Amino acid sequence: MVSTEKNLRKWLTNWIILEDLPFTIVEGWLKWILKKVTGGFHLVSADTIRCDIIQYHIDIRITIQKILKETLGKLSLSLDIWTSTVVKSYMGITVHFIDNSWKLQQITLDFIELEGSHTGKNIAEELITVLNLYGISKKINSITTNNASNNDTMFSYLELWAKDNDIDFSENNQQCRCFAHVVNLAVQAALKELKPEIDKIRNLIVKSRSSSQRRKKFSEISKLNGVDDLLPILDVPTR
Repeated sequence: MVSTEKNLRKWLTNWIILEDLPFTIVEGWLKWILKKVTGGFHLVSADTIRCDIIQYHIDIRITIQKILKETLGKLSLSLDIWTSTVVKSYMGITVHFIDNSWKLQQITLDFIELEGSHTGKNIAEELITVLNLYGISKKINSITTNNASNNDTMFSYLELWAKDNDIDFSENNQQCRCFAHVVNLAVQAALKELKPEIDKIRNLIVKSRSSSQRRKKFSEISKLNGVDDLLPILDVPTR
């Protein structure tokens, strides 16, 4: 029974993580259901589940540290900063490498909420913290970012930090500009010639989405002209 309870607790932890569920889901009806199904299984509290998830995170981090330490080759990083709909800024850091079986691997190292302004210095300091945490400061081959000016400042700061810590790192050699972002900038520049036409299309989409009557009329016109009845969406400048 102890083994069963241990497994159930582990499965619950995985379920909550993978489905992005609240810790409190283990209380209430779920507790009643599991008690009936298992014949008396004692379900842990929301606070205990929270502690289990934190420990699980630590265990996974230790495993990743071991994997990266044992990787013979260099590591490449990609990072991006994203602002949520509630105006909170986050930075994602992913490591890419060829493992000892010659397979391409990628692992998300961290997803950080950025505090304060997004200066190159602040971004670099957050990145350095992650590099030191995983013990990979001296194994970085390249870092891929978009073309924002604060990223250029970040690389300058990283080069100074590397020099002070006897790490082989050069702004010119290690900086890799995101090709997709370069293409996006080129396309946006080219589309400036079509700005009046594109603005008309955008206005049409905004108006058709903002009224149920106009949406219905748009649907009728689509069907009348043999066009798929799809809800038009606005373009995203960065995509």
